[in-house]
Amino acid sequence: PPAAPCKFVTCGVRELSEVQRHAAQQVLLERFAQGKDNMSAHNRKVVNTLLGIGHCALHCHRANRELGRAELVKFSCALGMVGDRCVAVAVFRHVPPASRREGWSELLLLAVRRDAERRGYGTAAVGHVRRLSTAAGASLLVVISNGSAFWLRPALRLAELAAAEAGRYPCFVPWSHGIKLLGSRPG
Repeated sequence: PPAAPCKFVTCGVRELSEVQRHAAQQVLLERFAQGKDNMSAHNRKVVNTLLGIGHCALHCHRANRELGRAELVKFSCALGMVGDRCVAVAVFRHVPPASRREGWSELLLLAVRRDAERRGYGTAAVGHVRRLSTAAGASLLVVISNGSAFWLRPALRLAELAAAEAGRYPCFVPWSHGIKLLGSRPG
Protein backbone atom coordinates (compact mmCIF):
# COMPACT_ATOMS: atom_id res chain seq x y z
CA PRO A 1 0.00 0.00 0.00
CA PRO A 2 1.09 3.59 -0.54
CA ALA A 3 2.89 5.18 2.35
CA ALA A 4 0.93 7.35 4.72
CA PRO A 5 2.55 10.74 5.34
CA CYS A 6 5.31 10.54 7.94
CA LYS A 7 5.86 13.41 10.36
CA PHE A 8 9.18 13.61 12.22
CA VAL A 9 9.52 14.52 15.87
CA THR A 10 13.13 15.29 16.79
CA CYS A 11 14.82 16.03 20.09
CA GLY A 12 17.90 15.14 22.10
CA VAL A 13 17.92 11.56 23.34
CA ARG A 14 17.73 12.76 26.95
CA GLU A 15 14.73 14.98 26.13
CA LEU A 16 12.52 12.16 24.82
CA SER A 17 9.29 11.62 26.70
CA GLU A 18 8.87 8.13 28.15
CA VAL A 19 6.35 7.31 25.39
CA GLN A 20 8.76 8.49 22.69
CA ARG A 21 11.70 6.67 24.30
CA HIS A 22 9.72 3.41 24.45
CA ALA A 23 8.54 3.76 20.84
CA ALA A 24 12.09 4.42 19.62
CA GLN A 25 13.41 1.52 21.67
CA GLN A 26 10.83 -0.90 20.22
CA VAL A 27 11.66 -0.02 16.61
CA LEU A 28 15.42 -0.05 17.13
CA LEU A 29 15.47 -3.32 19.08
CA GLU A 30 13.22 -4.99 16.50
CA ARG A 31 15.85 -4.28 13.86
CA PHE A 32 19.12 -4.39 15.79
CA ALA A 33 18.61 -6.95 18.56
CA GLN A 34 16.53 -9.78 17.11
CA GLY A 35 17.74 -12.71 15.06
CA LYS A 36 21.43 -11.86 15.48
CA ASP A 37 22.41 -14.29 18.22
CA ASN A 38 25.99 -13.12 18.52
CA MET A 39 25.09 -9.41 18.40
CA SER A 40 21.70 -9.18 20.15
CA ALA A 41 22.98 -8.46 23.65
CA HIS A 42 25.59 -5.98 22.41
CA ASN A 43 23.12 -4.14 20.15
CA ARG A 44 20.53 -4.04 22.94
CA LYS A 45 23.15 -2.37 25.16
CA VAL A 46 24.02 0.14 22.43
CA VAL A 47 20.37 1.05 21.79
CA ASN A 48 19.39 1.29 25.45
CA THR A 49 22.44 3.33 26.44
CA LEU A 50 22.03 5.76 23.54
CA LEU A 51 18.37 6.25 24.45
CA GLY A 52 19.21 6.84 28.12
CA ILE A 53 17.64 3.59 29.36
CA GLY A 54 20.26 2.65 31.91
CA HIS A 55 23.93 3.41 31.47
CA CYS A 56 26.62 1.04 30.29
CA ALA A 57 30.04 1.83 28.98
CA LEU A 58 29.98 1.86 25.18
CA HIS A 59 33.22 1.07 23.43
CA CYS A 60 34.12 2.82 20.20
CA HIS A 61 36.05 0.27 18.13
CA ARG A 62 37.23 2.94 15.72
CA ALA A 63 38.87 5.12 18.40
CA ASN A 64 39.57 2.20 20.77
CA ARG A 65 38.11 4.02 23.77
CA GLU A 66 34.91 4.31 25.75
CA LEU A 67 32.33 6.89 24.73
CA GLY A 68 31.87 9.32 27.61
CA ARG A 69 28.58 10.53 29.05
CA ALA A 70 29.24 14.03 27.72
CA GLU A 71 29.39 12.58 24.21
CA LEU A 72 26.28 10.42 24.67
CA VAL A 73 24.07 13.40 25.46
CA LYS A 74 24.97 14.98 22.10
CA PHE A 75 22.94 12.38 20.22
CA SER A 76 19.46 13.23 18.97
CA CYS A 77 16.58 11.01 17.99
CA ALA A 78 14.14 11.52 15.12
CA LEU A 79 10.92 9.54 15.30
CA GLY A 80 8.98 9.12 12.06
CA MET A 81 5.35 9.09 13.08
CA VAL A 82 2.32 8.00 11.10
CA GLY A 83 -0.55 9.12 13.26
CA ASP A 84 0.43 8.05 16.77
CA ARG A 85 2.54 5.10 15.57
CA CYS A 86 6.33 5.27 15.30
CA VAL A 87 7.42 3.69 11.98
CA ALA A 88 11.03 4.89 11.72
CA VAL A 89 13.81 6.02 14.06
CA ALA A 90 17.13 7.72 13.39
CA VAL A 91 19.79 8.32 16.06
CA PHE A 92 22.34 10.95 15.03
CA ARG A 93 24.50 13.80 16.25
CA HIS A 94 25.91 17.05 14.94
CA VAL A 95 29.54 17.84 15.59
CA PRO A 96 30.11 21.61 15.46
CA PRO A 97 33.12 23.04 13.68
CA ALA A 98 36.37 23.12 15.62
CA SER A 99 39.41 25.18 14.80
CA ARG A 100 40.44 24.42 11.23
CA ARG A 101 37.80 21.68 11.00
CA GLU A 102 34.39 21.79 9.44
CA GLY A 103 31.20 20.80 11.23
CA TRP A 104 29.67 17.46 10.28
CA SER A 105 26.85 15.13 11.26
CA GLU A 106 26.82 11.42 12.01
CA LEU A 107 23.89 9.04 11.45
CA LEU A 108 24.56 6.09 13.74
CA LEU A 109 21.29 4.13 13.82
CA LEU A 110 18.39 3.98 11.38
CA ALA A 111 15.52 1.54 11.66
CA VAL A 112 12.10 1.08 10.09
CA ARG A 113 9.44 -1.22 11.49
CA ARG A 114 9.36 -4.49 9.57
CA ASP A 115 5.68 -4.04 8.73
CA ALA A 116 6.37 -0.53 7.37
CA GLU A 117 9.29 -1.40 5.09
CA ARG A 118 9.49 -0.41 1.43
CA ARG A 119 7.22 2.59 1.85
CA GLY A 120 9.89 5.29 1.81
CA TYR A 121 10.12 5.86 5.55
CA GLY A 122 13.84 5.02 5.75
CA THR A 123 14.63 7.35 2.84
CA ALA A 124 12.47 10.03 4.46
CA ALA A 125 14.36 9.63 7.74
CA VAL A 126 17.72 10.04 6.00
CA GLY A 127 16.36 13.13 4.21
CA HIS A 128 15.13 14.54 7.52
CA VAL A 129 18.54 14.05 9.15
CA ARG A 130 20.23 15.54 6.06
CA ARG A 131 18.04 18.68 6.30
CA LEU A 132 18.81 19.03 10.02
CA SER A 133 22.51 18.60 9.21
CA THR A 134 22.37 21.37 6.64
CA ALA A 135 20.55 23.65 9.09
CA ALA A 136 23.22 22.91 11.73
CA GLY A 137 25.97 23.94 9.31
CA ALA A 138 27.33 20.44 8.65
CA SER A 139 29.48 20.09 5.56
CA LEU A 140 29.12 16.29 5.51
CA LEU A 141 26.63 13.68 6.68
CA VAL A 142 28.53 10.53 7.68
CA VAL A 143 26.56 7.29 7.87
CA ILE A 144 27.78 4.33 9.89
CA SER A 145 26.79 1.55 7.47
CA ASN A 146 26.56 -2.17 8.06
CA GLY A 147 26.88 -2.80 4.33
CA SER A 148 23.14 -3.17 3.71
CA ALA A 149 22.02 -2.64 0.11
CA PHE A 150 19.64 0.05 1.40
CA TRP A 151 22.56 2.47 1.80
CA LEU A 152 23.55 2.09 -1.86
CA ARG A 153 20.24 3.42 -3.20
CA PRO A 154 20.84 6.42 -5.50
CA ALA A 155 18.09 8.43 -3.77
CA LEU A 156 20.25 8.56 -0.62
CA ARG A 157 23.21 10.15 -2.46
CA LEU A 158 25.78 8.31 -0.33
CA ALA A 159 29.21 7.03 -1.29
CA GLU A 160 31.88 5.21 0.65
CA LEU A 161 34.40 7.62 2.14
CA ALA A 162 38.02 7.10 1.21
CA ALA A 163 40.18 6.12 4.19
CA ALA A 164 41.90 9.52 4.28
CA GLU A 165 38.60 11.40 4.32
CA ALA A 166 36.97 9.00 6.79
CA GLY A 167 39.90 9.55 9.13
CA ARG A 168 38.99 13.22 9.44
CA TYR A 169 35.70 12.40 11.17
CA PRO A 170 35.88 10.79 14.62
CA CYS A 171 32.63 8.84 14.37
CA PHE A 172 31.34 6.58 17.12
CA VAL A 173 31.48 2.99 15.83
CA PRO A 174 30.32 0.49 18.46
CA TRP A 175 30.94 -2.54 16.23
CA SER A 176 34.26 -4.19 15.46
CA HIS A 177 33.70 -5.45 11.92
CA GLY A 178 31.55 -5.11 8.80
CA ILE A 179 31.25 -1.33 9.05
CA LYS A 180 31.74 1.17 6.24
CA LEU A 181 31.63 4.93 6.57
CA LEU A 182 29.51 6.52 3.88
CA GLY A 183 29.21 10.21 3.23
CA SER A 184 26.98 12.74 1.57
CA ARG A 185 27.29 16.47 1.30
CA PRO A 186 24.08 17.96 2.77
CA GLY A 187 21.94 20.28 0.74
